[in-house]
Amino acid sequence: MKNIFKIITLAKPLYKVIALSAFLILLVSILGLSSPLFSKFIVDEITNKLSGHGGNLTRLGQLIAGLFLVNVVSVALTAISERIGDHLGGELRKFLTEKFYHKVLTLPQSYFDSKLSGKIINQLNRGILTINNFINMATNFMLPNLLQIILTVGLMLFYNVYIAMFTFALFPIYYYISKYSSEVWGKEEAKKNALDDKTRGRITEVISNIKLVKGFTTEKSEFDFAQKNLTKLNKIYAKQSRTFHIYDSFRNLSLQVIIAIINVIAFYNAYIGKLTIGEMVLIIQLINMARAPLFAMSFILERIQEAEQGSKEFFEII
Repeated sequence: MKNIFKIITLAKPLYKVIALSAFLILLVSILGLSSPLFSKFIVDEITNKLSGHGGNLTRLGQLIAGLFLVNVVSVALTAISERIGDHLGGELRKFLTEKFYHKVLTLPQSYFDSKLSGKIINQLNRGILTINNFINMATNFMLPNLLQIILTVGLMLFYNVYIAMFTFALFPIYYYISKYSSEVWGKEEAKKNALDDKTRGRITEVISNIKLVKGFTTEKSEFDFAQKNLTKLNKIYAKQSRTFHIYDSFRNLSLQVIIAIINVIAFYNAYIGKLTIGEMVLIIQLINMARAPLFAMSFILERIQEAEQGSKEFFEII
């Protein structure tokens, strides 16, 4: 994780923009969780009217208007947040490229004598891409998903302890499966990056010195070299893909089993009258919303591994 901490430190000049972006995303997350609550009150109001236990048309209209207003504000804040995110991405790319280029210009000639220029460029591109992806992921996924987990489990705990417990159980199960899968994937990513640098560095050098290559008629050997390495890259990628889908099936299976248990508890409690229809609808909506941070968890861990491996050479040069 040392490169991750370097990434966070390196982005220090952009902390204010990152904080603003994160704050807006957190607001959107809170507004997103308020939608199921409005739905719960709307359903209960309708149920009360149909069962003859009251029901207030004015209150129903206010709730529907409130739900609409929340969704409109959420759309507006999302657009603003995404615009700030685009600005952050552009500034981060500029900052990292300038920092890298300045460092390269100060390196001695002996460094370039032992390095392929194409390899250096490839390391720059991959380093900036993985760091940029990590910063965007941290502001767009990590904080809002953490908040969403806490609020979702907290709301369920208010209505039913067992449902809250089963919902909470999903997260450590998903986390440990995703963590192990990401670590295996990350080891292969390091191999893939090294081979990719070697291959693309060689291709860049060949194209830059094409007259020399043609002069010595080494076109076939150069093509065979690239073809052999590209085949190896595909094999590594295939191994990564196979590993991901095997563990992803375990993740999804655990999700389906626990959701089935939660549904049984929710439906039964609604049937015997311990939960209102609105509360049952709220719980089902919260379960569906809990899927987002679960799916994001595997994505977050993979992006962390990608940033850790992809930025390694970038930081060695810096």
